Amino acid sequence: MTENHSAALRILLVDDNADHLFLTRRELESHLSCQVVPVQTGADALRLASEAAAEGGVPFDVILLDNGLPDMSGLDVLSRLRENDNTTPVILMTGQGSEAIAVEALRRGASDYIVKAGTGGGIVPAVVEHVIERDHMRRRNEQLEAEHVRFARLAAIGEVAAGIAHEIRNPMTIISGMAALIRDNLDRLPPDQLRECARAIADNCMHLNRVLDEVLSNPQAPSARSPMLLADLVDETLSFMRFDRAFRHRVIVARDYRTRGLVVANRDELKQVFINLFRNAAQALQMAGKTQGTLRIMMEEKADGQIVAAVHDEGPGITPEAFPHLFETGFTTKNDGAVKGSGLGLGICRRIVESHGGTLEAAPPQPGEGATFYLSLPRCEPSDEG
Repeated sequence: MTENHSAALRILLVDDNADHLFLTRRELESHLSCQVVPVQTGADALRLASEAAAEGGVPFDVILLDNGLPDMSGLDVLSRLRENDNTTPVILMTGQGSEAIAVEALRRGASDYIVKAGTGGGIVPAVVEHVIERDHMRRRNEQLEAEHVRFARLAAIGEVAAGIAHEIRNPMTIISGMAALIRDNLDRLPPDQLRECARAIADNCMHLNRVLDEVLSNPQAPSARSPMLLADLVDETLSFMRFDRAFRHRVIVARDYRTRGLVVANRDELKQVFINLFRNAAQALQMAGKTQGTLRIMMEEKADGQIVAAVHDEGPGITPEAFPHLFETGFTTKNDGAVKGSGLGLGICRRIVESHGGTLEAAPPQPGEGATFYLSLPRCEPSDEG
């Protein structure tokens, strides 16, 4: 294994056959530094797994689960574990090789599958080690992805902060200049020029107030998911994007909302997805050599209850070569030295949307016709609003 474990592995072994329980336990303990907890029913397995996963419990590293239990099948135990958000790796064991059972086990969330007739000679411990190592790698990847998201958010905040500073600095320069002009020339300025200076100061103070109002209307969102109108979130994000200088000067927004789109979502996470899509659109216009272009945002509800937001830009479009790789980690189409890749990346954006039960897809490539991305989320049902 790639990691050293300072403590023995904890393995929950579930099998109603006492002889097989004894032999498998001996095989595990002779090959691994482990503590094996044996049980013979699905109910006991669910109880111990729940206690281990609870606060203060000692979690299991893996569950070896026989499919032929007296009170319920191993597949049913597996389903119950996943329904209870128990993510402990599970290896399903069965007395007869069945491709259908193997496929179903993996579909329900099993990490691997063992046929008892083929065990012995250290096979079970080897599979356990492999599954645990894969789980450690999965968790590490999740941690790295969470760090990537955090740093990308900080980068986005930094770019927006620069835009806000620009919005504030310009009127402050005018206010300061006009005030200095009045101070140094009060006795010599004619009344019409004094009035002009006063008007410029008042106008720029009003502009600063508008900037502050827009910043304060975008507070830090809570991390929990809640019902919201997707169109309101898009509008809020577009308001936020006016502080992105490239977006503000280059993008003309056209909206076509055929629904406001009630969904259940984490406002902060989805906002980051739309920031990424909108910034990509502005950069696509730059890559196409356009000083200005239209970003079209369409929203509708499909017959199956999906709320679909389409984001279309007037950039160079996606090439057939790039299309299969758009959502791969590290892939970028921004090879122009003037355009740097930033934001969450489409791969992480897709995973955020998928974690909400939705999809994020790109339309098939039509080079020269711009790019279109479709974000789809399930409609919020009345029972979801509770």
